[in-house]
Amino acid sequence: MSVLSERIAAAKSAPREKCDPVEVLLDGDVVQLVFEQVPGDVWGSVTAKHPAVGGGLIALRYGYDVHKVVRSIAPLSGFVLVDGVESKLDYVKKKDAKDSVVEVDEWADLLDALDGHSFSLVADAVWYLNEWAPQQRIAAAKKA
Repeated sequence: MSVLSERIAAAKSAPREKCDPVEVLLDGDVVQLVFEQVPGDVWGSVTAKHPAVGGGLIALRYGYDVHKVVRSIAPLSGFVLVDGVESKLDYVKKKDAKDSVVEVDEWADLLDALDGHSFSLVADAVWYLNEWAPQQRIAAAKKA
């Protein structure tokens, strides 16, 4: 195995970085969410699907709509903390009161229910893990 192969194997087996719990307000209660960095190819494909709109700083610098990216990435990388334990939200099919099958996307419902400030906290956490922190690690490695 080459030196590069060993580094690749180590990187693939290392746990992904997670953020500290993000506290959001949901129906008057504080709910804690945790997000994990996604693989680079996932981040790249999602950012490519959501090109920048408007003239915001992130849109101009990075070329994607961060809020649309967050709506796609959060279900892939997010957990709700319930009594300190990470719990995934679901995309499920359920029967309603009329016995009809309905689709429930808990992440979409959660993100739709958040106030602007709480959504911004989620967006900041996801963006930090997948864009800002890796940039900073590269800059630090170049200086070392």
